[in-house]
Amino acid sequence: QISMALPDDGPPPPPQAVIFLDCDGVLATSRCLLLEANGADVVLHEEDKWCPMERRCLGELARVVNTVRETHAGVRVGVVLSTTWRRDPDQRQFLVSALTVVGVEVVGDTPVLSSRGEEVMAWLGDHATGTPSGGVKAWIVLDDDKDRHGPGFEAFLSDPSRVVWTILRDVEAPWKEGLTKDAADVCIEKLVGQLTASEAAK
Repeated sequence: QISMALPDDGPPPPPQAVIFLDCDGVLATSRCLLLEANGADVVLHEEDKWCPMERRCLGELARVVNTVRETHAGVRVGVVLSTTWRRDPDQRQFLVSALTVVGVEVVGDTPVLSSRGEEVMAWLGDHATGTPSGGVKAWIVLDDDKDRHGPGFEAFLSDPSRVVWTILRDVEAPWKEGLTKDAADVCIEKLVGQLTASEAAK
């Protein structure tokens, strides 16, 4: 179990690299619901109120963030919560606490609109330019289900540089795994590629 205490610091300015993070199917996997059967190493809510998160998946997300930081020195990498977990204060705090423990910085939430695609685009519209950090130069959407995002998400579906899916519903095994090493490697490749392109365009 982890402490629910959070730092009192105000929200930081947007980083140059952003991961729009879903939780269900990415960090909270179906294996987490079968703890005794599969022995997954999980982070539990102190009151067992919310679905546990798999430490393996949290570690892979931390590896993405740390690798991008190491590859591009001085670049701030942060997570923006697009998951529905952001809507409940206690569930959001549980998620943010788990991310903080592994060194992943949460820099904000997407607004609540009619679809996740619109929510992501609205956040980018507010933060992509003219910020203290110089604007968002690289971003990806890390999600588990491409069938629910509605208007505003079509461009992401056709743009392989922006989206990493952790669930393939036509393949039986991978959908239980959440954020795997292979999916994390793809996240790193996309973020580093965008940052490199941004620097080359200066």
